[in-house]
Amino acid sequence: PVGIYAAVHRGSIGDYTLTVFSYLGLALPNFLLALILLYISVTVFDSTVGGLFSPDYADAPWSWAKFVDLLKHLYVPAIVLAWSATAFQLQTVRATMLDEINKLSVTAARARGVPEWKVLLKYPARLAINPVVSTISFDMNRIFSELPIVALVLALPELGELLIKSYLDLDMFVAGAILLMLTFMIVFMNFVSDIALAILDPRIKLEGG
Repeated sequence: PVGIYAAVHRGSIGDYTLTVFSYLGLALPNFLLALILLYISVTVFDSTVGGLFSPDYADAPWSWAKFVDLLKHLYVPAIVLAWSATAFQLQTVRATMLDEINKLSVTAARARGVPEWKVLLKYPARLAINPVVSTISFDMNRIFSELPIVALVLALPELGELLIKSYLDLDMFVAGAILLMLTFMIVFMNFVSDIALAILDPRIKLEGG
């Protein structure tokens, strides 16, 4: 939606703001962004977001308060991991929308009196979704590759630390199991994106030999 908004309101303050945020997401390394957000959370909001739980809830049984505490610790890694992928998709959707808006099909639909929102959703927006769907597996691969360093900065327990430890301990069974699971997830997301792309774009046909 933000990419569509930026394309429709090209040259506006909102477009420039989203463009700046997207360029920052593409330019800033994730570990640096994690450090910045960690500093802001401590100095501005007076809250510690390192780890998964606060010290008071680390060994406590599960409760609603512990779940809320978990959510307070997850928003920073979620922002860090999603920012770069969202920034890339925003630029992709914006560029595709700007290209499609100027095509004759859109001009003809406007000339027939079709409402503007319907024109945008039926033609440019529908085609702008295709690059997003087709690169889901690429985004997942990027997130998996960036997760270990982000988890290290934010003191989060995750598979990257276990993978590195298994390499150092020469435990090939654990390392192979982790790599196999990550590979399966990426291949599965690639399969899902191909199916979704074929459904969204009627020009793409799935044929079996």
